[in-house]
Amino acid sequence: MNLGTLNVRRPLAILAAVGLVVAAVLGFALSSSAPQNAEAAGTVTINIKDFAFSKKTVTVKRGTTIKWVNKDTTKHNAYSDKSGGPKGKLLAKNKSYSWKAAKTGTFNYYCTPHPHMKGKIVVK
Repeated sequence: MNLGTLNVRRPLAILAAVGLVVAAVLGFALSSSAPQNAEAAGTVTINIKDFAFSKKTVTVKRGTTIKWVNKDTTKHNAYSDKSGGPKGKLLAKNKSYSWKAAKTGTFNYYCTPHPHMKGKIVVK
């Protein structure tokens, strides 16, 4: 190996290392930029605790099941006035209600005895 070859290889090696670091950082940044409340089809759980829904807005794919679990000693539910939305009955502590997001749209819901408790499900 002569000195000329070494002078060319060192900057190329540094450039390659910097490129790998930049690619790793960009890859992490791009994967972290997805909406944090976007959920894939499956089941999404929303806990009810301290007179509040644990997730105020949830964006899901059509076909996803939303499950509300009451963690309070007071009875709560999740109810939407919109056709096709959740129509949960009052739940005792540690009881749950599930609703399948069968059609796209935005479904605002609330707890019927405590209408200040509100949430929203966006189905795409």
